[in-house]
Amino acid sequence: MPGPLRGVRILDLTHVLNGPFCTMLLAHMGAEVLKIEYGSGDRYRHSWMPPDAKRDGYEFLMVNSNKKGITLNLKHEKAREIFCGLVKKSDVVVENFSLGVMERLGLSYQELEKVNPGLVMTSITPFGQKGPYAHFKASDLVGMSLGGMVRIFGEPNEAPIRMSAPQFYFLGSLHAAAGTMMALYHSELTRE
Repeated sequence: MPGPLRGVRILDLTHVLNGPFCTMLLAHMGAEVLKIEYGSGDRYRHSWMPPDAKRDGYEFLMVNSNKKGITLNLKHEKAREIFCGLVKKSDVVVENFSLGVMERLGLSYQELEKVNPGLVMTSITPFGQKGPYAHFKASDLVGMSLGGMVRIFGEPNEAPIRMSAPQFYFLGSLHAAAGTMMALYHSELTRE
């Protein structure tokens, strides 16, 4: 069955887990997602590999299901031109680079909006785009600890423990997917 996002085209510049899970959710709701990798590909390809695997690990395959894929090195001018051509025909760009990377590549929202004024851009970072922690990086354990989640796992009167599944990444991706859909809906209503 076609999903509620049928007809929506998304460019996925995400890597590892916290971004690809977001775009997987959007793909499962019917969006056409084009994952754009660079170099030898998303380093997450090589995690949790099955013994007989020639290339991709289980988790990589899971979070990139229902997606198409290409490789572009956005550090090169020709690749950025190709990417901007894709932006013209897309509705959403989702990225999870470190803060400032898109600006250094000349692909900030302000630049991409010139290419496609109706574009929705979702940027996934551990601590947002502004504020005192914006430039900090965070692992799943750091995010779960700062959010208080580790306190609910384990035994009372014992040290907190981490749950095995990366909840910080999953919850962040879920919120990013919901925020992307709200932005799409707002754009459809207002043309902003």
